[in-house]
Amino acid sequence: MGYFADAERNSLRALNLATSMRPARSRPLLNYFYGHLAEMYLREQKIDEAESIYKIEAAGCEKKPVDSENLIYCYDHLAECAARQKKLNDAANYSVQALKTSEKLLGDSHPEICQRLLSLADRYAENSKKAEAQACLDRALKLSKTMSTKMPAYQQALISLGIYYGRIGNDAEAETLLRKAVSVIDPNKPDYISLESLVNLASCLQKKGAISEAEATFKRAQEFRKVNLKISQWGLADGDEQLALFYLQEKKYAEAEKYYRQALEAKRKERKTDTAEMENALRGLYVCCKNLGKTDEARSLLLKADSLRAKS
Repeated sequence: MGYFADAERNSLRALNLATSMRPARSRPLLNYFYGHLAEMYLREQKIDEAESIYKIEAAGCEKKPVDSENLIYCYDHLAECAARQKKLNDAANYSVQALKTSEKLLGDSHPEICQRLLSLADRYAENSKKAEAQACLDRALKLSKTMSTKMPAYQQALISLGIYYGRIGNDAEAETLLRKAVSVIDPNKPDYISLESLVNLASCLQKKGAISEAEATFKRAQEFRKVNLKISQWGLADGDEQLALFYLQEKKYAEAEKYYRQALEAKRKERKTDTAEMENALRGLYVCCKNLGKTDEARSLLLKADSLRAKS
């Protein structure tokens, strides 16, 4: 508490000093210190105070066309503040303002507009405005078709659209979009967007009931982690956990057990001891052991998982 009070006091002093400077010099400093102070309030869950700061900063930016990027930043955070306060109409309205300002700054066909439309669709969906959410999705889908397939933004847009359509129950459209995202993966230019596309397609296929293809796609994602991304043991362990959960949900307990054990072994090599991040794997392994008749080990695993939760 003392640390926050000192930081707040120093930030307010810096703001007062910046305010006393000539406008041409003070504006960039004001933007910086307003943003810094507001983010401090957000971290401390002081939402009203953060919202007040962002409103002051936005009012200043609205007077200066050159401050459009910072104005968008303010609208985004005001939307977040409103959402945390369950002011869903306000959250959507701020997201609309962020979208309109982005369109003025970038044009209405820029790849970033696609992501903003998806964010706005999410705001509308939270507020049960399905027609407005669908309109945003339709426009984002149309915009995604104008992008170069070589642009990372294109693949990200397809993934996001696939997830959104899946969320609203249009599973056929979700699958089509996620397959497109996977189809443009370049193995010579591996990135986490490509991994995300594989994982989301696998989940979509599992939901559909295409279990064999889902299994193959989850395994392809894990191979992509190893061969293309060359990520850490901890990252590979996360992939093992995804496979384990898939098998667990399909009641294939022996296969799930194998991958849970692999995940835990890899994580223990890095952490040297069991940590809170291992709780889900321990609980998953507990279910496997229980169903495979390994009663004593199952009891021990459950105790470990409960102990980790109590410490976290």
